[in-house]
Amino acid sequence: QSGEKVDYSQRGIEIGSSGVWDFSMAFNYAYWLYLGFSVGVQHLDYTMTSFYHEDFELGGSMDYNNKFNSSGLGYNVKVGGIIRPFPALRLGVAYHSPTVYVMTDDIVFAEMNSYGVPNDAGALVDASARHKLEYRYYTYDMNTPQKVILCAALQLGKRAMLSVDYEMLDYTTMTLYDT
Repeated sequence: QSGEKVDYSQRGIEIGSSGVWDFSMAFNYAYWLYLGFSVGVQHLDYTMTSFYHEDFELGGSMDYNNKFNSSGLGYNVKVGGIIRPFPALRLGVAYHSPTVYVMTDDIVFAEMNSYGVPNDAGALVDASARHKLEYRYYTYDMNTPQKVILCAALQLGKRAMLSVDYEMLDYTTMTLYDT
């Protein structure tokens, strides 16, 4: 009703985690050539739950609850090497492949309404209830950009080191595919 007073409350809960497992190996040859290789597995998990409630002055109420969950696994490969042409100089290069994520989103929408019209004594008559529940499920792939790293380091005696790193990363190559 127009001008009706409504009391409401709202709250939300968010939780999530991410982690990486790397399986790596490396070796060196005569302390002048160093090579490394790694396979990475990433996991992502995020959940947001929200609750909204209204009580109407003339009777009835409404609840609206959402639950969103996004989770997935990603895979990538990293390779790199360092060469020492002479003991004080190190030159390196590394390649990080795109991380390919396989993601799943689950969404649940729940709406519960109860309505009523108060009579002269204030009691609700013609009360009706309505419940609505919707599920959504999405799967998709997401690819992050690749990265190339160039580096050089020069040891200056026993007191200083000069180091330069250069990373090439193109975010326009990120992709998202509906599966």
